[in-house]
Amino acid sequence: MKMKKALAVVLLAVIAISSLSFVVASANASGPANRGWGWKAGSWMRKGAAIPFQRSWVRLNGIVEMWGTQEVNGSLSVNARTVYSDEVTHETAFATAIWSNTTNTRQRGNFSYSFYVARLVDANVTALNLENVDFFVNGTWNVFNVTMQQTIIKSGDLESGYTVDRQTKTAIDPIANKAYGELNVTDNWTKFVLSIEGVDELNGVVTRAGMRQMIFNKFKVSEDGTDKVCRTDLTVLAGIYGARPGWGSYDSNMDFNCDYKIDITDLTTVASNVEA
Repeated sequence: MKMKKALAVVLLAVIAISSLSFVVASANASGPANRGWGWKAGSWMRKGAAIPFQRSWVRLNGIVEMWGTQEVNGSLSVNARTVYSDEVTHETAFATAIWSNTTNTRQRGNFSYSFYVARLVDANVTALNLENVDFFVNGTWNVFNVTMQQTIIKSGDLESGYTVDRQTKTAIDPIANKAYGELNVTDNWTKFVLSIEGVDELNGVVTRAGMRQMIFNKFKVSEDGTDKVCRTDLTVLAGIYGARPGWGSYDSNMDFNCDYKIDITDLTTVASNVEA
């Protein structure tokens, strides 16, 4: 708790000193937020002619419940864009699924914990309302088995006192490399199936889904009804500082450097995007 408070003070000091002068431009939406459902229809000019386009940004979160025939615990996070212009479709998507089939919990002493990660590394098609599927993404995926081992090292003596150091090592073993996979969201945006070649299917339920005309601000981690990053977002991250998959309230949307823990890098990333 002391570490969290000290860290929060340091971050707020950094923000105050810098006068918010280093806000990253890429974090800003390209206009006012529109939280309605549906496609953005409009046009742009090219050589004096109006070129029609349609655009949609999708953000989705879900809970992984089944891996093949095994009951598991996990999460799904998706951010995707589809732009249709002049009979050409441009797509991009970021998707991550994290799940575990173990019941290990964090211990005070030495312990190990393992989980699986599937990441979309190259999106091919993102589509809405495709053949009775509410949302569809396919492309190339990588799947890993991640094992974390915590070791407690105690040093010192009774006279001078003891110090305890917790060392955590992470081992990553590939399960599938550049494998074709599909994500299908069905049943009125309530269920999903992730199928990756060489890996058992992942099934789960959608907990949140949104579609709008402008890009989602990925550095906005709190739910305050706005799209601006503020100190509330720093408070949210400070509250789960140190969390890992299966430890605390880990959220892959807040793990900006993808190292499977909420750390100082994630906090400073959000801090650098706070708007006045």
